[in-house]
Amino acid sequence: MKLYCLSAHPNKPCNILTFKGTTVMLDCGLDMTSALLFLPLPLVYSSRLFNLPSWTPRNASDPQIEGELRECSGRVFVDSCPEFCPPEDRIVDFSQVDVILISNYQSMLALPYITEGTGFRGVVYATEPTLHIGR
Repeated sequence: MKLYCLSAHPNKPCNILTFKGTTVMLDCGLDMTSALLFLPLPLVYSSRLFNLPSWTPRNASDPQIEGELRECSGRVFVDSCPEFCPPEDRIVDFSQVDVILISNYQSMLALPYITEGTGFRGVVYATEPTLHIGR
């Protein structure tokens, strides 16, 4: 029996249990705290967001950073689409996972990433209230 932890966040669990040729994923939480570092994506043009001053680090040697950072109320934010930290996929091949067990609605946020982007072909089990919230 082997147990792998694929999440670096203690409150966003994602574990893989292998036992007698069966691979079970226990929850698939998604750490979304990185979204707090990004400016909101406006649905319509916002002069307030567009006119925020650019911010450049003192040792700006990377030209890709230029224009990507903006300052708002003394804090620096990334001005692009938010990026998230999905479960680690270098340890386990998700196409080998047989079953995903979801314990609650907060532990299924990475489910679309796993089911649509990794070759997963197993079965997902969750409680009925979790399924209703997930829809």
